[in-house]
Amino acid sequence: MRFLTLVAFLWCSCSWAQVKDISQLVLVEQQSWQNLVQVQANNKEAFFKLSISHHGELLESDKDTLTVTLNLSDKQLEKLNTLGFKITAANSWKQQRKAQLNQLLDGETTAKQQAGIPGYPCYPTVEETFADAEQLATDYSQLATWIDVGDSWSKTRERGGYDLRVLKITNQAVTDDKPILFVHSAMHAREYTTAAVNLAFAKQLLNDYADDADTRWIVDHHEIHLMFHMNPDGRKYAETGVLWRKNVNDLYCQSSPGVDLNRNFSFFWNSTDGVGSSGDVCNNTYRGPFAASEPETEAVEAYVRSIFSDNRGENDTDAAPLDTPGMHIDLHSYSELVLWPWGHSYDPAPNGVQLQTLGRKLASFNDYYPTQSTGLYPTDGTSDDVSYGELGVAAITFELGTEFFQSCVVYNGQVKPDNLEALKYAAKVVRAPYQLPAGPDLLQVMGNSSSHPEIFPGDTLTITATADDTQFNNSNGAEPTQNIAEASVYINTPPWQSAPVPIAMTATDGSFDNGVEAVTAEIDTTGWAFGEYMIYLQAEDSAGNHGAVSAILVNVTDNQSPQANFSVTCDFLSCQFDASSSSDDAVITNYQWQLSDGTQLAGITTNHSFAQAGNYQVTLTVTDDQGATGEYSQMVEVIAPNQNPHAEFNINCEHLNCTLDASSSTDDSAINSYEWQLSDATSLSGEIVVHSFAAAGSYSIELTVTDDDGAKDSRRQSVTLQAAPSSGGVLLWLSLMLLCLTGYRLKH
Repeated sequence: MRFLTLVAFLWCSCSWAQVKDISQLVLVEQQSWQNLVQVQANNKEAFFKLSISHHGELLESDKDTLTVTLNLSDKQLEKLNTLGFKITAANSWKQQRKAQLNQLLDGETTAKQQAGIPGYPCYPTVEETFADAEQLATDYSQLATWIDVGDSWSKTRERGGYDLRVLKITNQAVTDDKPILFVHSAMHAREYTTAAVNLAFAKQLLNDYADDADTRWIVDHHEIHLMFHMNPDGRKYAETGVLWRKNVNDLYCQSSPGVDLNRNFSFFWNSTDGVGSSGDVCNNTYRGPFAASEPETEAVEAYVRSIFSDNRGENDTDAAPLDTPGMHIDLHSYSELVLWPWGHSYDPAPNGVQLQTLGRKLASFNDYYPTQSTGLYPTDGTSDDVSYGELGVAAITFELGTEFFQSCVVYNGQVKPDNLEALKYAAKVVRAPYQLPAGPDLLQVMGNSSSHPEIFPGDTLTITATADDTQFNNSNGAEPTQNIAEASVYINTPPWQSAPVPIAMTATDGSFDNGVEAVTAEIDTTGWAFGEYMIYLQAEDSAGNHGAVSAILVNVTDNQSPQANFSVTCDFLSCQFDASSSSDDAVITNYQWQLSDGTQLAGITTNHSFAQAGNYQVTLTVTDDQGATGEYSQMVEVIAPNQNPHAEFNINCEHLNCTLDASSSTDDSAINSYEWQLSDATSLSGEIVVHSFAAAGSYSIELTVTDDDGAKDSRRQSVTLQAAPSSGGVLLWLSLMLLCLTGYRLKH
């Protein structure tokens, strides 16, 4: 599959606010094309390094053929030529792009949408993103705050522009010493997926808070700070369909204004002798005239310093203490990468081993390629400079998906769900991101075989889970793993707080001797008061590494959960479902049905017609008047109605001897009998029969076939037969012929 992106084109000789004519923009883009080349790598590592180092020049990439299409300057092309890559002209891309530009000139537009970026309804605009965030802060006022942290470049110049804002998510009623996860996105304007994923993460945290245990304890005991749009001015331009990268600062270059914000951070700004960023004011990776020259960069640096303490020494080789809390994630697109410092040097960062473990763990959720962020060449002035370089806070960059303008199908089906899981894991380990990722995770946590059990006081609560020390993406090296050493349960008190009381879990197979273990614990709930309990779990491996905490919610109640049950009656494809056999100690108020063909139904009785025969799982969930639920599933076999067989046969006769062949007859199941009725009063049975008629003449032949359900079909054909010539007639004819020949000879 090839992933086509557009070139980030140059600007005309006028200010950003004055650019309006699409024909002028098309002309400027075409004039910006320099060396359009396709570069082929000889291995996966080199392919990803190309994608890292030439992210600003990317036009197209194909990870199946390990090729990237780039728009390179003469200097960049000369340098790349020395590295042994196969480089050819990108004529195919050029022709495709010309056709696209012609469509723009012809005024082709997408259909009107109710919301979202034109052509991409899954991506909210800047204004829609801000409105959603503000609404979340209103709807979840105890959990979310919408904070103004700075201004965009246009706003500082009184040319419109935007506030830079952060949505801070935490339970304000819980006053722990809370570690912080900071996630910012859309630094590069053309990267559509990043702000959308970040906003989806915010909605997941707030919407799932009430019912999901892990989300609940994360929001109670951690802080999540989310900046959706770092470069809102540039994004507004990108929303028109132009893949713009930089901000909109037009003070330094009129033909290609803007500063690459991800080359403008201050700690290692311009530290690689011009290799890791550009001093050309019109270049796509222009670093700016001085460190943190842009208001967007300045705002992010100030905010990062305000929420994180300084945990690293003065020297570049000083590592942060391993128990340093906090994490900074920078969301970019595209290339399916998880990156960590250093980017300005090929040497590992002082905490490189721990950052690598964290990166490989995060990459296990989205299946991205985990690697240090140095590509073919180093980069400088990137976002991790202030967080890790200056403060020692764990810093990670995601390169989401496979295109700058990712299709909504791929975004909704893959990019969003995979990366929401990765972000949720980051939020779980932010208390000790240099330590917890090395330890085992607890997966598939259940209580009494339920993810949210309800029990009576005094019931035995059986907690089960899988402890896994092997969950890493090892596509770029192998992460060390160990056997599980122990796992513990904690009731209402998280394991990081003082004096937690652990309840030991046991290995289901009798011993902790593997990197993946099924674990269990039985807890006596005698004396437990009514109410909801948070059950925390944490495991440790044989190297002493504790892993991420997982949890479930348990509701202790005097209300007995309802018992779901149902019967099914089917008439071929049409089935009736009856849940009247379900029971409860009070009243069942809701009946919900989920069928494995995707159908959802409601009601104590309901009907459904399946599209085709097959085996279907039917799940009934019942809810009583106190909110307790019960569930029951069974497989239902659905058969199609029987179709009548089709009688068909062939007749093959030689004079009066005939073979009747019904092998061409068909049925949707099986034909059990073949009955023949001949007009000479003969009856026969069988798929293929033979019969000799007594005399020449015309005869009627009828076949009746019967299938295994008793359905019948008949077919009638006629045949005309002639008897074979007699032997006496033949002798008479020969004699006459001989006589004629004799007379002829005598006459002559």
